[in-house]
Amino acid sequence: MKTLTQEELSQLGLQLYSVGICENIREEHLDQLKDSGEWLLAEDEIIVADETEQKYLYIIVEGEVEIFKFCAGSTPGSDNERQVFSTLDAGNCFGEMAFLSAGVASANVSARGRAVIWRMSHEMLLNYVENCKGGSQLVLNIAASLSGRVQEGNRRLLDVTDRMGAQILKMKNEGQGNLDEMEKELDGLMSAYQGMEASKKEEDLKPLLVAASIGVCGLLFGAWKFFEKPLEASGEPSVSHSAPVTPKGH
Repeated sequence: MKTLTQEELSQLGLQLYSVGICENIREEHLDQLKDSGEWLLAEDEIIVADETEQKYLYIIVEGEVEIFKFCAGSTPGSDNERQVFSTLDAGNCFGEMAFLSAGVASANVSARGRAVIWRMSHEMLLNYVENCKGGSQLVLNIAASLSGRVQEGNRRLLDVTDRMGAQILKMKNEGQGNLDEMEKELDGLMSAYQGMEASKKEEDLKPLLVAASIGVCGLLFGAWKFFEKPLEASGEPSVSHSAPVTPKGH
């Protein structure tokens, strides 16, 4: 990646816009925010690497990025090398969850073609909040973004567990083996989830809820995809052959 200089920024006419986490920030405060961070130019390269320390909040100014994980055991450059979760375009941000919790990235983020990225470190954010009135609006916008992602994760979690439960019931009714243990695990998961939702110490659990929502959603989505496969003609539960890779060492 290339870090753009002030001269290059002026030549390219780059600026931040009042959308996404910059929404409702006044133009003069956006100008201050623009100069409070760093500008990067990336082209078909990884911007954030999976499981590395996350020190920055990123905003996509131009282009697109892809959020993905490398599939274990896959051949570099092959069609099944990456498991892509989403694609983000200009105006979107990424990295805010690990950024605020001083954690590590949970996936890779790569530029799709040419992308211009603006980023801000913890120190830059604190300095901006301290010296600019637009800082309070920026913090509110980041909080709203995080809240929206948690709510969406909760919605998907409930949707997936409902569909899993329906699949389990269908398989039991059709005599597809003994699934009592799996049903028990699903009930336990939902009980634990409801217990966290009802907790009076929600402020102490927010970081845990964020991480748990994302992790459990991914786990249950994978399980749902398995049960979504059609059953073999023999009447026994089918074994998925669509997974492109198998973990190493097993």
